[in-house]
Amino acid sequence: MQQRDFKLGLFGRTYLDTIVYLDKIKLGETNKAKYITKTSGGIFNISKANIPSLRTYCYSDSQVEAFIISKSKTSTYDKTSTRSSIVHSLSKKTKPTIKEELLDWLHVAYVDDLSYVDVLDNLNVKLSLDFCTLDPRGEYMNLINKASLIFDSRERKPLYNSIKTNTPLILHDKNGCECIINGESVSRGFTEPMDDIHVNGAGDIFAGIFLSEYYNSTLDKAIESASRMTSSYLIQ
Repeated sequence: MQQRDFKLGLFGRTYLDTIVYLDKIKLGETNKAKYITKTSGGIFNISKANIPSLRTYCYSDSQVEAFIISKSKTSTYDKTSTRSSIVHSLSKKTKPTIKEELLDWLHVAYVDDLSYVDVLDNLNVKLSLDFCTLDPRGEYMNLINKASLIFDSRERKPLYNSIKTNTPLILHDKNGCECIINGESVSRGFTEPMDDIHVNGAGDIFAGIFLSEYYNSTLDKAIESASRMTSSYLIQ
């Protein structure tokens, strides 16, 4: 089936990422980087991904500098890739005007790290929220109930133990994703875990692919295919 053109708004801070890639790290010692890159992260991970049929419109309310350590798998005994970051604000905060008439959907990354959350209060466009901190999710219940989809890492699943909402919650990790509605896991998607790649931006790209698949098919189809498609993208 030919995919429809999907006009996706992206709202979040502009993350100016300095990414240090290495195979191993030992705290308290001098560590050698394989290489270092500078790029725009967060919502820009989606806009740069060139996902087919996806047209993106980016809205930022401030700039943040992020120093990211991306460690890949190094041996059969060290089977995980990890990503750690340190961030600090750079720019003066500016409240954006989101032109919802241009959009089919607005994706927020990350709602728990926005300078102007109130921008979302009066919008009528379909909305998805992504989270990145350990803040209690109950603080965001009004927005969670208003949204059409919620994204988060499966590592933060315990933060939703007391959350009951009809909004589908999509939790993802290297093994795939699961959909939780009203506190119950209703569907799962799987992929072969890849432990030897750098994972920076993977969650953002997963969200972009998931939204494109959902917009062009169904929620079940997106759950079934998005993790696998994200893995294929990261390999390329």
